[in-house]
Amino acid sequence: MLKGVGIMRKIIIMFLIFITIIGITGCSSLPFISKDYTLDINKKGQGAIVEPDANGEYEFEEDTIVSIKIDPAENYEFEKWEGENSSDLLEKDYNREWEITMDENKSITAVFDKKEYSIIEGQINVYNRMDNSVQSSSVNLSNEEKQVKNNNVSTSYKENEIIIKYKSNVSIQSTKSIEKNNSLSKMSQMKNRGNIALYRIPKDKTVPQMVDKFKKQENVEWVEPNYIYKAMEVPDDPDYDKQWGHIQMNLELAWDVEKGSNSVKVAVVDTGIIPDHPDLKGNLSDKGVDFVGGANEEPVNDYNKTDNDPTDETPYAPNDPSLNGSHGTHVAGIIGAVANNTEEGIVGVNWNVDILPVRVLGADGTGTTWDIAEGIYYAVDQGVDIINLSLGGSNGNEYYKEALEYAYNEGVIVFAASGNSGDSEIIYPAKYESTVAVGSINSNYKKSSFSNYGSKLDLVAPGGINSYGKGIYSTWGYYDSNNDNAESDYTYKSGTSMATPYASGVAALLIANGVTGVENIKERMTSTAIDLGKKGKDNDYGYGLIDAYGALLNEKIGGPYIFAGKETDGNIEIVSEVIQFSDGDYQLNNVEPGEVKVYGWRDSNNNNKIDAGDYWGKSESINTKANNSYTLDFNIKYVNENDTFSLKIKGIE
Repeated sequence: MLKGVGIMRKIIIMFLIFITIIGITGCSSLPFISKDYTLDINKKGQGAIVEPDANGEYEFEEDTIVSIKIDPAENYEFEKWEGENSSDLLEKDYNREWEITMDENKSITAVFDKKEYSIIEGQINVYNRMDNSVQSSSVNLSNEEKQVKNNNVSTSYKENEIIIKYKSNVSIQSTKSIEKNNSLSKMSQMKNRGNIALYRIPKDKTVPQMVDKFKKQENVEWVEPNYIYKAMEVPDDPDYDKQWGHIQMNLELAWDVEKGSNSVKVAVVDTGIIPDHPDLKGNLSDKGVDFVGGANEEPVNDYNKTDNDPTDETPYAPNDPSLNGSHGTHVAGIIGAVANNTEEGIVGVNWNVDILPVRVLGADGTGTTWDIAEGIYYAVDQGVDIINLSLGGSNGNEYYKEALEYAYNEGVIVFAASGNSGDSEIIYPAKYESTVAVGSINSNYKKSSFSNYGSKLDLVAPGGINSYGKGIYSTWGYYDSNNDNAESDYTYKSGTSMATPYASGVAALLIANGVTGVENIKERMTSTAIDLGKKGKDNDYGYGLIDAYGALLNEKIGGPYIFAGKETDGNIEIVSEVIQFSDGDYQLNNVEPGEVKVYGWRDSNNNNKIDAGDYWGKSESINTKANNSYTLDFNIKYVNENDTFSLKIKGIE
């Protein structure tokens, strides 16, 4: 009996083992069953679902994380997600990218609404001098927030120092821990301005490395290099503020690089000059000459001088434009009126330069081909570097051409006026390949109506009028025949004759700074010019507006901006189109409704910051409503290096 029970027990145990083995092997051979869920993506309004590649139904495996990207159509904006699963969306990039996890069937709808805009227009006044009332400096624009190429040639910060501002809730113990863990040596601290400290960084670390590291730390409000600033020198001549053309030429920053040299010689081949003008005589050559009315004997390049007195004999006759004082004196003042003689009016593009006055036009403002050619040959043989020809006519001739080719071959760069008839054809001698043709713009950066244009135009410069109807302010005078005396004064004039000496003046700065060779100088000026018309060279503006600072740095600097923005917590978010500012009227047509300000800025030193040397200003705040128009006038001023507060700007491309 017991034996039978033992056998039965063995049979049961073997059966259980068999069942267990079958169960184990059976379970291991069962297939893995995954679940698929459907994602239904829809849209309302004008816009696109770009990831997945269109709206519709999609199947995904369980727990798949799906990326969704949208793109509103022009003049539409994303408003919201609708649908019973809209709350499941996790936003990755504001109004552009989300993620959703597939743990059930889901349906979502992107809603796009048509944008409604307001219009803001007004007048901008640009002030030339540095002004302590300017309310913005050191406004930081990170590479992530402002996609503008930074070609600045100088790092301009202390190589082993950084500045950190900690958040207000960070304890002293925490800051000490941060200092210890990062081997920071505290050099100075400001506690009454927030918890701000100046540190010396470890020798094996660079400033960019440490700045990038601390930007990511949650206890840090901001971090930046210990930037180096220097005084921006500007002249103290009493009428300097009237010289609006100097703003457009970016001269104040240019003068911090180069002010000119009396070793650079510029010939003003024109109506002569008022030789005793107090704002010119310090920069005038003693080799001036007169060719008007002299003998016309062959060969022309032997030049027969009338005399050695280049005095302009043009009288003052207000009712006769051809007899309205000294044209040559006005041109010479733009190139090189003496700086910092505080009792006299203006400053030239060059503070120091050697101006050779060559009189080839008579008192009526006209001259012969022969006299002008003689003047060119004479100027070249006197060793000038530049010839300014603020003159011209509709006919070319061999005298001109050969004289200009002689100048070119001798390494003399010649700038000539494009003409004042508003025609689509450049006049001679500017039309010749051996010259640089210069046209005129107004203070609003638009081509002057009188300025000739065409495929031969190379550059433009200030020569028109500002919003108050004022032209280019410069030295001037007239001849008083009754007393046989030349009177000195100042006045406004307009024309491509005024734009041309701006070009000659910048070329003189380049030569003083070591740039030599006709083609090198021309390439420097054209490649760094501010593009005002169609992209690249065009018939209205040539290569663009001459930028004195950009030319000296050999860097193309970004243009001036005007835009509307919303300012919150130290950030400016741009809520309009970005247009070029002007010293005159502006209009923004696509301003998002809400409380906004209008801002004007030119990043003169191209360092992605609003800081000393830039032009910056903002309007008062205004609450705009859709489909309404508003007027806001404001000022743009030269930023003072003493202003120190920080903003971030988002939205400039």
